[in-house]
Amino acid sequence: DELWTFNTVLAATCIVLTGRTTYNYYIQENSIMSEKSIRHLHSSIDVYREMALSYSCFEDEKHNISLHLNRFAFQRHFEIMQIKVPAQTKRELYYRLRKCQLEIKTHKTFKEFVLYIHLIFPASLGYYIMSMTAKLYSLAKKIR
Repeated sequence: DELWTFNTVLAATCIVLTGRTTYNYYIQENSIMSEKSIRHLHSSIDVYREMALSYSCFEDEKHNISLHLNRFAFQRHFEIMQIKVPAQTKRELYYRLRKCQLEIKTHKTFKEFVLYIHLIFPASLGYYIMSMTAKLYSLAKKIR
């Protein structure tokens, strides 16, 4: 759905927002979208890579699209850090997503810089920065 929606919005000449419910989403318990598994993360990275390929065709909107793509990647990085799998598996997923993300990063605002800070460092250090960021974020959510 994410890839289809992304490509549809890119192709649209006009978008209308409405307050009405026009789409009901049914979430199945063991679907790939509700299950945060290695399979889900690999699929999400594949979707991200496809989105990144589409993004390169839209020169006028590259900055706005890159913001969306990097927020998407940041969410996937958090999922990678929070899934209960061996550290080596997390590291492999992180490196795979990072490689895609490096091709489209932007640093125009401080908020964007914070989202991408892990990309500035070598991958092994970036992995630990993202890991600590995810832990701090989880802790902050519990405190709220």
